[in-house]
Amino acid sequence: MYLKFFGLQEYPFTSSINPKYFVAAKSHKEALLHLQYSVSQGEGFILITGDEGSGKTMTCRAFTECPDEQVSIAFISYSKQNPKKLLHAICNEFGIEPKRKTLKDLTDAFNYFLMKKRSEGKRVVVFVDDAHKYGKDVLEQLRLLSNLETTREKLLQIVLIGPPELSDMLNSHDLRPLGQRVTVSYHLRPLSENETFQYIVHRIAIAGIGISVKFESSAIRQIYQYSGGIPQKINSVCEKTLMLAFKHRNKHVSGETVKAAINDLRSRPQSRFQISTSRVKLIGYGSALILALCILGVILFRGETPENRPQIDRTKIPESPSNRQSLENQQPESDNINLDEPGKVQPDPSNQIQNTGRQEANGRSDILRSQNTYSIQVGAYRLMKNAHDKIATLNEKGYAARIVNFEDSAGQIWYTVRIGNYGSKELAQEDAKILFGQNGVEAVVLPSDKF
Repeated sequence: MYLKFFGLQEYPFTSSINPKYFVAAKSHKEALLHLQYSVSQGEGFILITGDEGSGKTMTCRAFTECPDEQVSIAFISYSKQNPKKLLHAICNEFGIEPKRKTLKDLTDAFNYFLMKKRSEGKRVVVFVDDAHKYGKDVLEQLRLLSNLETTREKLLQIVLIGPPELSDMLNSHDLRPLGQRVTVSYHLRPLSENETFQYIVHRIAIAGIGISVKFESSAIRQIYQYSGGIPQKINSVCEKTLMLAFKHRNKHVSGETVKAAINDLRSRPQSRFQISTSRVKLIGYGSALILALCILGVILFRGETPENRPQIDRTKIPESPSNRQSLENQQPESDNINLDEPGKVQPDPSNQIQNTGRQEANGRSDILRSQNTYSIQVGAYRLMKNAHDKIATLNEKGYAARIVNFEDSAGQIWYTVRIGNYGSKELAQEDAKILFGQNGVEAVVLPSDKF
């Protein structure tokens, strides 16, 4: 519609996955580095998560476009399939054609393929997009495939791609055997305002001959505020904006044009799915309100009120010193996380690691952590810089973290990032589950400052 007017050869903000439009923002570069490192090290399972439209698939596709020559890659997009169909799809991607299509024949043929590639000194990697949509039986089949190995190393590496809830699935009881095999995970973050500007400029330049349309700073600001830095939302508002700019024959996009595009997008009628979702949420809220009123009625019937309920004596735990300093040879005075001290920047309540013990709201008593015996490991790195970057990210969220070094059996030094001290393993596991489920972080409970 507007291609000729703007001097474009193709639509720059299409929703299709085209690696040539890939923009390596900071978070996407980090995801690529995680993939490159994990594949080179032969990690079994790798997890890439991010909000819907954040660029997970595009990033992984960009990785598959220019892999190492010693790496064979298959990319499996979601479709309704059982374990047999999944294995058949993987074999098709690699050009494997067994005479019979039974699950055993497919498995044997794939195993032979893996052994052949290993003899050639090559690695085999399978990317599974939208992994959260698959049934537990299909995900279990992936775990079984990962059992194909030699006495020294894995023959197959699997990259699972999905939204943050995929972490919750892998941490569930049924899929825990699979979740425990995820050794490297990364969560994509949204673009910053400056990265949003670079994203828009890059896509227009790729779609045309030079920059033929310009976005004013006020327009970029409104696009960023509307999209929250999510590429998919940036695409939708930019597409609508260019249509309006073309309508008014204007090659300079103003904030007013973007505002009109945003208003148009917001006025669109909800899809049937969105309407159904809204109704479900409304029913859920109503049920929660009724449940809360019932609980209140029981409490009042028993004569227990906040005034006569036994009070719990809470003891504050001092916060550790800043971890932005070099921690290679330093141990903090205290490793506990203070969530109560006035004047401190508090983390998002949904992400808090509850180091104040059992909560009164749940009818439980506080447990004072007098012995520092367990900590939560949220990362292990070969480079000190990566460990410090992880600590900086945790500090921004309100978590005090530290680095603990260890030497593996091969004599290699690793820098692990730890948070918290706990008097019992159970409390540490409870907090680790919260952190793993809500932040997409690989959290492992270990004895404090030991591997």
